[in-house]
Amino acid sequence: MKSRTRLTVVFGTCNRAPILSDTLEYMCQVDKSGLEVNFVIVDNNSVDETRTVVESYRDRLSIRYLLEPRKGKNRALNLALQHGGFHPLVVFTDDDVKPAADWLQAIVEVTRRWPGHHVFGGRIVPTWPVANPPAWVHDSHIRQLAFAAHDMGEEKPYEPTVQPFGPNFWCRREVLTPDVRFDESVGPGTGTLGDEVMFLHTLQKRGYEIIHSPASCVEHRIQPEGICVKKLEQRALMVGRIGPNMYGLCSPETLSRAPSLWRLLRYIRLNQARIGLLRARLHRDTHQRIVRSIGPLIDIGYNEESLRLARGRSVRRMTAA
Repeated sequence: MKSRTRLTVVFGTCNRAPILSDTLEYMCQVDKSGLEVNFVIVDNNSVDETRTVVESYRDRLSIRYLLEPRKGKNRALNLALQHGGFHPLVVFTDDDVKPAADWLQAIVEVTRRWPGHHVFGGRIVPTWPVANPPAWVHDSHIRQLAFAAHDMGEEKPYEPTVQPFGPNFWCRREVLTPDVRFDESVGPGTGTLGDEVMFLHTLQKRGYEIIHSPASCVEHRIQPEGICVKKLEQRALMVGRIGPNMYGLCSPETLSRAPSLWRLLRYIRLNQARIGLLRARLHRDTHQRIVRSIGPLIDIGYNEESLRLARGRSVRRMTAA
């Protein structure tokens, strides 16, 4: 008798019981023929009916419920990693997805096609809570930045500077050694971004080439409060701040040799971005005003964070001296 392929699906949730209930209903509908699937759901200290919702699905899904009282999505995911007990394929997702019926089957197939690879990412398609969302949500850059849209086309390796997004990536269990953890200083619940992306970039730096699978698809169900220009702008700033944290400060040689010059150049770039933002916000067309603001906001976040990190570096040097 052919053995069943075993998978564990992991995600965190916080105070979104109705959304979680829909997601678990969709998980019940995913084709699991020939598979053994269990779910690890980490409750990030919800005060709503989250646990009741989870318990209501125990007769239809194999679920392990964990409670992480400290706020922060990465803390929740690290609790799951700490407890372990995963099946050989570990799938990470979110509490607001609608997976395709063949989602798990496609995951298994791509891991069989790439037996020497250990980390994978799938396609993510945003869906809207209203029939006619504002035009700016369809801008390709905004769809990726704000709504986790992700589609690299054909099945192929990712470039070293590109990573899958949180709602749809997976790995072989052996990747998750005790020293592999999510950075708890970033991510939802901390006021910053960079949770799964930084985690996956760390794996890339360790030599794991990631494979993109367009056949493994989930819908990302955007909630009404997510279609908000203010939140979009805040997210653009946070995306900018990820860069120096992931890849280090730009021109480190200049910073070491001529720190004053390095800071001057960063302030010049910062002011150029601020001027670009002002110009974008003066545009008469609302759609263009929103779309053209994103690039300058990312640049502002990048340069502000670079200057902050450089100040911390200077403080550490002074303390050491």
